[in-house]
Amino acid sequence: MNYRDTLFFIGKSLTIAKNNINKTKIEATLQDSKINWENVVRVSTAHYVLPAMYCNYKRVNFLNYLPKDLVAYMEHITNLNRERNEQIITQAK
Repeated sequence: MNYRDTLFFIGKSLTIAKNNINKTKIEATLQDSKINWENVVRVSTAHYVLPAMYCNYKRVNFLNYLPKDLVAYMEHITNLNRERNEQIITQAK
């Protein structure tokens, strides 16, 4: 999985809750392919979309296709992000 493939995978992952074609493609990829999760985490983190990917996978019940340690990491990062966002909202008010 090169950089381009990683970007396409992340992009499609961000649309699975609303786009059934991408949902089907991502599910097939998760089931059949050897995904370089290290690259996916690195690129999605650099683009600040890892929490959004986690939420989308959770929304469509795809977390069971991911390695358990990755799910735990994504959940942890998402919780940290949520806490930070809540602090920002409080400060803004």
